[in-house]
Amino acid sequence: MIAESTTVIALGADAVTKIVYGESGRIERAANLKDVKEYILRIDEQIDEKIKMLIDIC
Repeated sequence: MIAESTTVIALGADAVTKIVYGESGRIERAANLKDVKEYILRIDEQIDEKIKMLIDIC
């Protein structure tokens, strides 16, 4: 089992990325689109969202 203190980067339709922010322990989640066709059409948007979240923790 993964502890709530671990950042998890999820890829694929209906996957959920979990970002844990350092000492504060604040957790944010970003769900990918569930529909595969929509996910593929909007993949760049999904990637940009995850990059922005990851930049915030660095």
